[in-house]
Amino acid sequence: NKLDEAEEMFQRALQLRRQTQCLVGEAYNLYHLAEIRLRQNKLGEAEELLEHSLQLYKQAAESPSEAIVLEKLTDVRLLRGEALTPASTEPLPPLLIGSP
Repeated sequence: NKLDEAEEMFQRALQLRRQTQCLVGEAYNLYHLAEIRLRQNKLGEAEELLEHSLQLYKQAAESPSEAIVLEKLTDVRLLRGEALTPASTEPLPPLLIGSP
């Protein structure tokens, strides 16, 4: 099926990214493998893949991508019915709604 084909392609790409030590590419492929696990309703595996992806994006100092993974990770945890805990102890910036 199409999902299996997509998984195979992302797995092959992941191996190439690891061989070339491309952290951002590896994180990208892990994120998309997590998306496949979500479609298969394998929430635990999806969460593990997203955690690994998040760590790689942090290592690569890729903040915009890190934020996207963190949002998806939050979705997975909500689907699992888990309590959400902050990823760090840093205070969140104030919301600037309607500010110029």
